[in-house]
Amino acid sequence: MVNKCVVSGCMSNHPGYNNAAVFSFPKDQDLFTRWKRFCCRNDFNPTPYSRICMLHFEPQYIKKGDGINGRCRLNKDLKPVPTIFVVNNSANTPITNASTNISPKTTAQALTSPPVVSKIPLSVTPIISKPRKSPRKRIFHEDELETFRKADKINNFFSIDESMCPPGFSCKKYVDHMIFFKLEVDEKSVPCINETIRVDDSLHVQLF
Repeated sequence: MVNKCVVSGCMSNHPGYNNAAVFSFPKDQDLFTRWKRFCCRNDFNPTPYSRICMLHFEPQYIKKGDGINGRCRLNKDLKPVPTIFVVNNSANTPITNASTNISPKTTAQALTSPPVVSKIPLSVTPIISKPRKSPRKRIFHEDELETFRKADKINNFFSIDESMCPPGFSCKKYVDHMIFFKLEVDEKSVPCINETIRVDDSLHVQLF
C-alpha cells in the first residue's frame, strides 16, 4: 500500500495520479509542529503513518538514492521544512508503480519538473460574508467649557436682570441688592414665600 500525502489538496499517490516519494514526520518537536501547520488541516493530529510527499520540499532538501531502485531521502542535517503548495494535475497519467517502491523515472520527473504552485486551500482561510465598512471620519470639536463659563459669568451687579430668574420664581431689584423669590399659596389660600435668593451689589449670594 502506497502512503498518501496528508497535505490538504495534494493528490500524490492517489489512484489516477503520479506517485511521489513520501517522508514521515520528524521527531524534533519544532520541525514536527511546522510540518503539521503546513498541512492546513483543521483538528489534524499526525500519526506514525502520516506522510508528506517530496513535491512540497525545495530541491536542496532531497537526496537522490543510488542505483536504479534507489529511494529519495530528506537531508535531515538541513532540518527540512515543507514550503511549497502544489496541485497534482496529472489525473490521466498512468500509474508507474503501485507499490511502496517509487519508480526512478517518476522520482526524476518530480525533482526536475517545476511544481504548480497553488493558493492556500479555502478550507483554512476565513470566509468574509460581508465587506467591512469603511471607517467613519471623526470630527473633533474644540473644548467649549471655557466659552460657556465666560457666557454665564456675572461680571457685576448691574448685569443681573429678570432673564436670570429661575423657573417659578419672581424677582425684584433694589439699589444695592436683588431678590428672587418663589411665591406659593398655602391651604388657606394665603400667599407665602417659600424660597428666596438674595444677591447684593458685591455679588454675595444668600439663600432663605
